[in-house]
Amino acid sequence: MLNPLETVSIIRFKNLDIIPVEKEVYRYLGVSPKDLLDLPLFKKKNTGFAELVEKGIREVQALILPAVVYGEQEIKKTEGNNIFFENFAVASSSLAVNLKDCSKATLVAGTIGPRIDRLIQKTSRFNAGLSGIYQAAGAMFIEEVIEKLNLLINERAGSLGYETRPRFSPGYGDLSLETQKIFFGFLKPEKIGLTLMDTLVMAPEKSVTAFIGWKKRKQKDE
Repeated sequence: MLNPLETVSIIRFKNLDIIPVEKEVYRYLGVSPKDLLDLPLFKKKNTGFAELVEKGIREVQALILPAVVYGEQEIKKTEGNNIFFENFAVASSSLAVNLKDCSKATLVAGTIGPRIDRLIQKTSRFNAGLSGIYQAAGAMFIEEVIEKLNLLINERAGSLGYETRPRFSPGYGDLSLETQKIFFGFLKPEKIGLTLMDTLVMAPEKSVTAFIGWKKRKQKDE
């Protein structure tokens, strides 16, 4: 449950709260869209591979430490490509388009913890294929963690008469990775174990930051 009274809040999920989406793992592994349409048939034709994927998903789920930190910011005004929030400003034409007509946004940061990074690094030394499956499973799990939070944000926004925009992350379009510094300054995601390196890459690797815009929902008679 999102806490509207807190400027910045944290949720720590249990690993079993994050339901794996098997098809997404296969997509990350490069399985063709045609084969994804009939995944049971693909798995039947590739039994050994399918068993390895299932094993990889179970092993990764056992190790994830899902956590998110999030906070809301009013959007004061937008001038051209510059979006002025309560405590900071961001220059990005891509983000300005994404947040068009939005009056506020939720900033989110999430991670599945460092143990997956260590598993991938260790396994890559002797089994590149299995390491790739761990990579794909990790990518799927962090997306599901952020999606779980996204649903809670949608619920809160809806209850207040808003609809939300698709989330938008640093690195998309012309939104610079320098924007990561804003997330770390506002959310302090170090509290959930996230670190921003000098390269502006986050550690653990399977982590995400994003803006989620709030747009006032139109009334039926408008």
